[in-house]
Amino acid sequence: MKNLCTICMRGGSKGVSHKNLRELHGKPLMAYTIERALETALFDHVVVSTDSEKIAETARTYGAEAWFLRHADLATDEAAKLPAIRHVFQESEKHYGHHFDVLMDMDATSPLRKVEDIIEAYQQFINEDADILITACPARKNPYFNMVERANGRIQLEAKALTMGEIHFTVQDGKGGSPRGSIEVLAPDPAASHNERAFENADASFEYELEPVMLRF
Repeated sequence: MKNLCTICMRGGSKGVSHKNLRELHGKPLMAYTIERALETALFDHVVVSTDSEKIAETARTYGAEAWFLRHADLATDEAAKLPAIRHVFQESEKHYGHHFDVLMDMDATSPLRKVEDIIEAYQQFINEDADILITACPARKNPYFNMVERANGRIQLEAKALTMGEIHFTVQDGKGGSPRGSIEVLAPDPAASHNERAFENADASFEYELEPVMLRF
């Protein structure tokens, strides 16, 4: 099995300026994700996708590979992440000259992930013969009661979220998860797909549950 780990980081950030380069307990934020990925020994390559030479240079000092800069149109405030993942996946296959069986993408903004979570998420992906696996935490509240709509100048609970035919949801009903971008695992077809909703349309999608406490920037 050939496994690729990607870490996508834009140079520009409106919320926290240069957040991926900012120090957290003595190291740049990105260092924690790169180090955890390398510690798993799962990956043939850990590749950073960025539009910033400074990010690429810093990533290389912590052991990641970064030999190209992302296209400007993939690094705007409006750009979706999946095209950036697809781009680094395709660039890596061209650069290394071989096919990858599994792609795992990890957000640099989730520095507290555990090595065992990465390994167990990967193992679940393989055992389930999945197309896509995402990480999530249990929702603190029933998600059907977290949706509101504005109507006639007033706020009310979204009726469609509360009823399905003759089934009426109560606060206790239903279980939900809060997605986390900490770890996402993809098979080659969804990774290379030009369908922007590849995650939703995959035949076999699974969830790996994380502990609910997660520092995320």
